[in-house]
Amino acid sequence: MSLHSIRRSPVDNSLGAILPYGHFSNDGEIYLRGRGLLVGYEMHGLSLEASSKQEVSAAAQRLSSALGHLGTNDMLHAIFHRLPATRYPERHFPSRAARLIDAERRQQFEAENYWCTRSRLYITHQDESALQGHFKTAFFSSSQAISRPSWELKRERSQQRLKNFEDALSGTLGLCRLSSAEMFRDLILCVTGRDYPAVPPAGKVRLNEIISGERWYGGVAPWVGEVYMRPVCITAYPAETVPQMLAVLLRHPGRMTLSVRFICQDAHDTQVQRLWRVDYPLIGARSPPSSRMPTRTAPIYARAIWSRI
Repeated sequence: MSLHSIRRSPVDNSLGAILPYGHFSNDGEIYLRGRGLLVGYEMHGLSLEASSKQEVSAAAQRLSSALGHLGTNDMLHAIFHRLPATRYPERHFPSRAARLIDAERRQQFEAENYWCTRSRLYITHQDESALQGHFKTAFFSSSQAISRPSWELKRERSQQRLKNFEDALSGTLGLCRLSSAEMFRDLILCVTGRDYPAVPPAGKVRLNEIISGERWYGGVAPWVGEVYMRPVCITAYPAETVPQMLAVLLRHPGRMTLSVRFICQDAHDTQVQRLWRVDYPLIGARSPPSSRMPTRTAPIYARAIWSRI
C-alpha cells in the first residue's frame, strides 16, 4: 500500500469511535478499549446549610489527603445531573378530598415543576503504553522483573488504589459503587441526555456502539438526538473560591449537567512537567505526552446545559 493511499484512508469520526467504553469486565467496572478501567459511585457530601465552616474545611482536607492514593494515569470525574422529578408514587386514599389533592400534586410533578439531583463520581485509570512501561521497568526494576505486567496484575493494583481511596474518604463522602445497570443507564444519560431504565448487555458487547445509538451533530450549536447542548466550559478557577460562586449558572431553569474533572499526577511527573516548560518555552507550555492523560478517557465530554427541542 502506497503512502498516498494511506493518507487518503477514511477516518472514523463518529460518536461511537470517540467514546472510550469497551465492555463490562466486572459488575460496575468497564474496560476502556485497551486504555484502562472505569468505575462509578453514587456520591453524597456534607450539607452546606447544616455544616459549620470547620466541618467543611476538615472534609476538604480529608478529600485532599485521599487524593494522595491516586497518581499519574488516574482521573476523577464528578458529574451532577439536574433532572425533572416526574415520578410520583402511586398512593390510595379513602376520602375523595385526599384523592383530589393527590391528583393535583401528581400533575405538578408531571409538569416538571420539581427537580432532583443525581451525584456521580467516576474514577478512571489509564494503562500506560507498552513502550513507556518497558522503559520504566528497564530503568527502575531488577533484571529478573523486566516483563510487562499482566492484565490481572494491573487490575489488582487499580482495585487496591480504589480501596485505599474509599477508606480515606469514609465519613467524609458517602460513596456507593454503581452496579452495571446503574452505570450503563447513567452513561447513556451523560452522552445522549436520555434517562430511561436501560438493560446492560451481556458478555463483551461493545458499549460505545450501544451508547452512541443517537445521531450526534457537532459545531457551534451541537445536539444529540432530540436534545440541544450548550456547553459552558470553565478551564481555571481563581486562587480562592467561595460558596455559591456558580449560583448564576446553577439557577438556570431547566435540565443541566455539571461536570468537574481532576487529572491526578505524581509529584515526580509534576516536577518533570515544570522543568519541561522551563527548558522548552517555545513549545507553548505544552507538557510531554508521557505526563498527560488524554481527555478521551473521560466518561463524558464538556457539556453543561440541555434544553429540549
